[in-house]
Amino acid sequence: MLLFMMFLGEPIAYEDEKEGLLIQNICPVKGQEKKQENTGSNYLNFHTEDGFHPYPPDHLALLGLRSDHEKIAETITASVRNVVDTLPGTAVMLLRQPLYRLHPSSSFKLNQHEDYSVRLPVLTGNLSNPQMCIHYSSMVAENEEAEWALNKLRKALLKVSVAFKLLPGDLLIMDNRLVAHARTPFRPRYDGKDRWLQRMFTVVDFHRSGFSRGHGKHVCSPLNVEFTKDVHFSKFAARKPIVID
Repeated sequence: MLLFMMFLGEPIAYEDEKEGLLIQNICPVKGQEKKQENTGSNYLNFHTEDGFHPYPPDHLALLGLRSDHEKIAETITASVRNVVDTLPGTAVMLLRQPLYRLHPSSSFKLNQHEDYSVRLPVLTGNLSNPQMCIHYSSMVAENEEAEWALNKLRKALLKVSVAFKLLPGDLLIMDNRLVAHARTPFRPRYDGKDRWLQRMFTVVDFHRSGFSRGHGKHVCSPLNVEFTKDVHFSKFAARKPIVID
């Protein structure tokens, strides 16, 4: 997996998610069945990865190591390229405006009393070939019209979705800027032989996140540090320069 992903970019991880591991283990966790996370086993809604972060991944890889006992779990993918032409123009217009509040995934270990959400559009970039950032469990529309557009996109993605059963040795690589993914439910037994995947992220422009990482490192600073940095820097930038004669 590492070798294939290195052709697409540089590995990246986040200190407050999965302990900052570059290659992360994905297994069901007892008691978290209903969580909208990869530790759950209920239906996992369509999402792109970590769109709330200043340095989200460009590519995502999932490597199958072990199937669920009944071999029924499917990873579902859908590309925005296959749906944008089918959406009403009004929906596209709304999806291109910052009318959506995206909250961090609970896989990030954050202070629950702090709001680290970001306000952003769902679609960005080229009009006919846009990029997409969605999360149907953590994203909230700011008005009814924006919610209508988000639902239009969800229905369109479902129509063009492609499902994969990740068997041992299967490697699925997705462009996180274009492709949303979901997962169908399965029944874990918690016997040490449940479904087991490994996950890895890469970015094309590694230098962009350089301020967040140590020299030669691949793990970004905690999200709360990133938000605090932005607040302090904005205050500092607002000050008048000191001139010494």
